[in-house]
Amino acid sequence: MRTIQVRGYAVVKTKPNTTHIDLDVKGKDIDYKQSIVKLNALTQTIKSSIVDANISNHSIFTQSYRVVEDYEYIDGHRTFLGFEASHRLEITMDYDTDLLNQMVSVLASFATNTTMSIRFSHNDLIPFRAQALSNAIASAQSSAKVMTQSAGVRLGVLQKMIQGENHSYDVQGVAYQSPPNRALDLDGDVPEFLKQPQVDAPMIEVAEQVVLVYEIE
Repeated sequence: MRTIQVRGYAVVKTKPNTTHIDLDVKGKDIDYKQSIVKLNALTQTIKSSIVDANISNHSIFTQSYRVVEDYEYIDGHRTFLGFEASHRLEITMDYDTDLLNQMVSVLASFATNTTMSIRFSHNDLIPFRAQALSNAIASAQSSAKVMTQSAGVRLGVLQKMIQGENHSYDVQGVAYQSPPNRALDLDGDVPEFLKQPQVDAPMIEVAEQVVLVYEIE
């Protein structure tokens, strides 16, 4: 029995519906307990600022919490500077450009002691994966017809169908990191529109690949 093997590949794109903000909050002090006190106070201030900004439909969870000794090499000597307490928070919210930029504006005001990064996802990619798979099969079927017609043979019964490697990218993000050790200076003659962060999400791509094996006559 003679066979022909064809490959189909398809990509479906969709907008994200969820935003994830990873926020690292830090507190430093020569005293162990005071580094924790400073960290907790700053974390609470950030949470209160978000509430005061009336940003709805968000949740805040702790990813990690730790305290480490802080050292720096000065004149070739390892010098103890104190303790650094850090609290990594994940802020999750429905994706909305205006709300996201509002949230980033609030968090950017704490740039001296925080860094952040932003990710995007979609919480239900099943229908998009199904569409990508269907399109990949259609692509493979079309290739099989063209190849057999061009070769002067007849396309027979489908013998085998293999779903290939799934190339889904269901989380994409952009980094927004505040400058180290200094606050953002947005005063003076800066145009108003530049004072607002312009963060927009990339499209999420869901890709599928299939291999079809047909009998040929």
